[in-house]
Amino acid sequence: MSRNQELDPIDAGVRTLQIIHVALATGVLFFLAITVLVLREGELLGKQPWAVTLLITLVAVLFGAAAIVAHMVLPGLIVSSQRKALARTPRTGAEDFESMVMLYQTQKIIGSTFLEGAAFFNVIAYLLEGTALPLILTLLLLVLLVSRIPSRDGMRRWIDAQLAQLREERHLG
Repeated sequence: MSRNQELDPIDAGVRTLQIIHVALATGVLFFLAITVLVLREGELLGKQPWAVTLLITLVAVLFGAAAIVAHMVLPGLIVSSQRKALARTPRTGAEDFESMVMLYQTQKIIGSTFLEGAAFFNVIAYLLEGTALPLILTLLLLVLLVSRIPSRDGMRRWIDAQLAQLREERHLG
């Protein structure tokens, strides 16, 4: 029996998400390190380090702010929509549980990719214009991304809450 077959669905789901989150954060971190150490050729900040009127910096900061909001709002909307769709279909408890494991993974990945994309864009803005704000925002986005790394207990609590809401939605009709 392989190691993956020995894990329960929550352990397997959490392990997969942890790997994905670490990979997303590591990609941004490596790109940032290459940008700072190699591509910027030792010049940490440009001639106008606090300028926010430079076009790419302005767009990157706005994109970063939008991504922070999107990572908080859109996964919840997706979960709500999918849970309501599940409430309309008769299923067993085991099927509901499996659906919630998949839905948890989906909403975590979607939320995290917003953060990752915005972090990459801010690294590019920093690379091109040498301003501090995209650099700071990149670090903030990385912290948020790492803070989303799931735990077994967190996933279990989330699934239990969603299953309770699903039962209530089915009961209400």
